[in-house]
Amino acid sequence: MTQRVTLVLGKIIILLFPAIIGLRLLNSIVVPSGHLRLEYEVGGNTRSISDLGPAARVSEREKSVNHGGSYRRVHTDPVYFSVSMPRSFETAKVSLEFQNTNQPIVELGIQQSKNAWDYLLKPMDNKFIDNKDWYSVSDSSRDLVLTEKGDLLSEGQGIDDEESKLFRTQRFQSLDQFFKDMPVDKTIALYQTDLKDLYLISDYSPNSSGLEINTSLRGKHNFYTYIKDEALSLEIDFVDINRNIGPDRFHLNIYRGDSKLVYHQDLEDDDIIDASGQGTEKQSIEVDLPGLTEGIYRLEFDISDDLVIRKIKTDQHLLVAIDQIFPIDNSEEYGRNISDINDVPTRLYTKQNKLNFYTQHVTGIQTVLLNDEEYDITATKTRHKFESKYEEDGTLNTLTLPKNNLVVSGDGYFSLTPESYFDPAANIVKLRHNTELSQIDYVLAKGYDSPTEDNSWLTATQEYDLTKAYVDEDQTIRFMISAPGMSERGAEIKIRKIIVDLEREPLNLKNLVSGFKKIIKLNK
Repeated sequence: MTQRVTLVLGKIIILLFPAIIGLRLLNSIVVPSGHLRLEYEVGGNTRSISDLGPAARVSEREKSVNHGGSYRRVHTDPVYFSVSMPRSFETAKVSLEFQNTNQPIVELGIQQSKNAWDYLLKPMDNKFIDNKDWYSVSDSSRDLVLTEKGDLLSEGQGIDDEESKLFRTQRFQSLDQFFKDMPVDKTIALYQTDLKDLYLISDYSPNSSGLEINTSLRGKHNFYTYIKDEALSLEIDFVDINRNIGPDRFHLNIYRGDSKLVYHQDLEDDDIIDASGQGTEKQSIEVDLPGLTEGIYRLEFDISDDLVIRKIKTDQHLLVAIDQIFPIDNSEEYGRNISDINDVPTRLYTKQNKLNFYTQHVTGIQTVLLNDEEYDITATKTRHKFESKYEEDGTLNTLTLPKNNLVVSGDGYFSLTPESYFDPAANIVKLRHNTELSQIDYVLAKGYDSPTEDNSWLTATQEYDLTKAYVDEDQTIRFMISAPGMSERGAEIKIRKIIVDLEREPLNLKNLVSGFKKIIKLNK
C-alpha cells in the first residue's frame, strides 16, 4: 500500500512540476500583479539588467573588505546599463546603491528617443545641496529644496572659516518667504528648476526701434526676450531647403519664463518629402500678443533641420539665443538651396569663454575669432572645444565666424547685435559640477531627495515615466549614470547594486476581456 501511494505521489509530482515551472514562467512574462522587481548585483547573475559599460570606463569586479559583496568603480563619465522587460510597463522606479566621496553631482537618466544622447536626467546625489555647512529648507508641495549660505554675522567677518554656520545666520525660513523677497544682490544657483518667470529687469523700458535679424539660422532654436508695457510682436521668414527625406515640422511656442505656455502655432508641411535640395519660396508668419505680464519670455522654434529662419523682426530690442545657435550663411554649401543667401561673416556676442563648435561639412572648416584669439576648426563631424585664455568676467565678447556653417554652443547666451544682448537673470546661474561654492549664496533645486546611508553606502531612488521613454522592439530601456567632470577631478563612484521596480495596471477580468476584444477586432 505504501509503495503504491509513493508511486502515485511520484506521478503527481512529475505531472505538476512542468506545470509549476510553466506557471512561474508565465507569471514572469505576463506579470498579472502589475509589479515586477529586477535586481542587479555586481558579481551576480542576471539577464534582465546588463553590466555597466563601456568596460573601459569601469573597473573589474572588486570585493568589499568591510561590508562584503562586490562593486565596480566608475572612473569615467558616463556609463550605461539596459533593462530588458518581459512586456510593456508604465513606470520604472530605479534604486542605485553606491559610494561617492568626492563627485559633486551624480545623476541617472533614461533614454527618451532614438537619439543616442537624448536622456532625461534626474538627481541621485548632490553634494552642493547636502552641504552640512549651509542651511536648508524644503517644500514638499512644490518638490523644492532651498539651501543657503546665510548672512554673515559681524563677529565672523574677516576670519578664515566664515563659510561655517557658526558665523552665519539663516535668512529664509520657508520657500514662500524666499519667493516674496528674492534677493537680487546675491547669486542663486538653480538645479533642475528655473526662476525666470519671477525675474524682472528694474531699469527696462521699451524701445520703438525694435530689432531685425537677417542671419540665416538652421533648425531648432530657443531665444529669450523681455516684455514690459508693450506687445510681443514677431515677423518670421523661413524657407525649406529639402535636404532630408520626410515631412518637416514647424512648431512655434512662446512661454512666460521657461515653462508657462502663452502661445502656440503649428504650420503644415509643404508635402515635399524627398531630398531634392530644391529650396522653397519664403514663407512668413506673424505674431502679435498684447497685454502680456512684464517679464522674460522664451521663444521656441521647434523646427526640422530642413527649415531655415531667414529673418526675425520684432518690436522687442532684447533677444538672445539660448545655449546654441546655427548660422549657415555660406553660399558654397547652401547656395543651391537658397539663391539669395547672405554670404557674409556672422558676428555673435556672448559673455562665455568656453565654446563648442561642430560642422557636418568641409565648407565649415575655418578659423574663428573670439576677440583677438584665433581657433581652428580642423575636421568635420567632430566636437571642437575652445577655452579662452581670458577669464570669464562679464565682458561682452565678439565671436566672428568667417564662413558660418557652424553649430556654436555653450552654457550661456548669444546675440546677433551687441545692443540686443541681455542676461535673462543676472544673479541666477545654473548649478554645475564645477560651480565654485564661494561664488554662490543659494541653491534652489527641484526633485531632489538626499540619499539614505547605511555603513557608508548610499541608496538613491528616482521614478521614470516609461510612456515617455524610448522602448525598443525588444522591450529594452536604457539608462545612463552621469557624473560630469569626474575624469578631470580624478573622482570615482563605487556601484554595487541596481534595483528596478516596474509597474503597470494589474491584470484583472475587466482588462483581460478588453484585451481579448482588441485581439478579436484586429483579426477580423
